[in-house]
Amino acid sequence: MKKRIFALLLAAMLPLGAAIADEPLTDGTVLVDWVDGQETYTAICSGELTLRYDADTNTYATADGLIWKTEGALPFATYQPLLMPRTREELLQCNAIYAALQDASGFWSEKVTGTEVLPVYAAPDENSYRASNGKASVSLAGGATLLMEYGDWSLVRYEVNSSRMRIGWVHTNQLGSAPVMLTDIPVTLKEGAFLTDDPATSWYHTAEGDTLTDVHLLAQYDPFWAYARATMRDGTMLWGFVPLMAVQLNDAVDAAAMASVCGTWGFYGGGELMGWVFTLMADGQGVCYAISDEASESMRYLTEGITADMNPESAGMFQWQIVGGTNGYAHDFILNNTSNGTYVRYHAALTEDDHLGFYQCEAGGHYQRLP
Repeated sequence: MKKRIFALLLAAMLPLGAAIADEPLTDGTVLVDWVDGQETYTAICSGELTLRYDADTNTYATADGLIWKTEGALPFATYQPLLMPRTREELLQCNAIYAALQDASGFWSEKVTGTEVLPVYAAPDENSYRASNGKASVSLAGGATLLMEYGDWSLVRYEVNSSRMRIGWVHTNQLGSAPVMLTDIPVTLKEGAFLTDDPATSWYHTAEGDTLTDVHLLAQYDPFWAYARATMRDGTMLWGFVPLMAVQLNDAVDAAAMASVCGTWGFYGGGELMGWVFTLMADGQGVCYAISDEASESMRYLTEGITADMNPESAGMFQWQIVGGTNGYAHDFILNNTSNGTYVRYHAALTEDDHLGFYQCEAGGHYQRLP
């Protein structure tokens, strides 16, 4: 174990040209190059995975096309090798969590200064946990970074000392403008999980996972961390950062809901979140159809159904399931692209007029069952 950790830590410090681009990479090896004016990891070998960055698609992928969902290339300073997925199963797990958190918006990064000294809490509530024996505070004269606003609270990052940062809440919304949308996904923490208020440097354990209950993910911080809320043993509210690799989604398949939507559906109105025409089969397989411009414009499929000029798309096969809903919806619809290992997650509902609706963030589209 020590050898693995040493190798991974060494990988994070390798200089430019640490490996040759055309050579096969070994565990813990990375390639670094300039992308859009910054040093970026262009290849990473972690366990059984070798992920290479493709600038055209702005993604990392294995040689056989399995994608690791990130927000583009990883800057040199943000790579955390100990939190990398090391197997295909772990990578798929990260992709599933990424899809589950798409209702949430990203974090801001706005420098703020001032003269105030403000108390810092772990959650936007003065009854929540407060670090440093209940005395955590930030002096704005020393500088801080605004990450988000939530009601009349602001989330800030600041330096505690030369080796320790802290991210916490201050009770003011006058530091700048950083509106966000949070989601609320119930999860189970794996053995060894923890919450921290410092995901960048010290990983100081604010609380161990086995001391927490009612854990929900709120947003994704970066490819390695999610922002979460939880309750401590004494009932105190705690928000903090948890490694994605330490999280398990609590998704339970709803077989009855799946049976109720099996069949072929055509786009009826709103946004084409699921394309124009698709079929959901009882075994959890699905297919999207390629249709002509004329068919899409006339929407004749709504009355004629599948016609001879509508063909299953070569890349249109997928797996699907319906699970318990989040964010106030009764059900969520999960689509798995089996060719590249990515997921899309929508809220789903049958409307009063028997249309099938898909919703994500502020987008939504309705589909009608075809004859």
